Amino acid sequence: MFSRPANDASSGRSGQSLILVLLLLPVLLGMAAASLTVGAVYLAHTTLQNAVDAAALAGGQALAAGDTQAPGDQARVIQINDPKAHGTVVVNPNPKMPSTVLAQASQQVPPFFAALFGYKSFTVTAVAVAATGPGPDF
Repeated sequence: MFSRPANDASSGRSGQSLILVLLLLPVLLGMAAASLTVGAVYLAHTTLQNAVDAAALAGGQALAAGDTQAPGDQARVIQINDPKAHGTVVVNPNPKMPSTVLAQASQQVPPFFAALFGYKSFTVTAVAVAATGPGPDF
């Protein structure tokens, strides 16, 4: 019922698309793996930045309340929001900028598919500064 005529010109080219798919499949899978790895690193950075922002704001609120020791203890806020992160919170890190709190943290992110290319891990860092009192003029 669905027979091909004997003099069909395309009869010698059957299977070409299979060869192209087999050649391009590793490229397609590699791009998918790279996008998953980049997405995981980006998500880890976003989570870490949120944790550092929260710690800086909490330290700034403690500093504004007059407690000069408590802002340095706000590093635990980083651990609460992102358990894999290691961070510090410093009060008045720059003498030219009084009443400021600097929070910074870093985290190791597993490489997922990038391990196939020799990557052991990715380091993600985040920094946030909070200040009390009136801000600078715009």
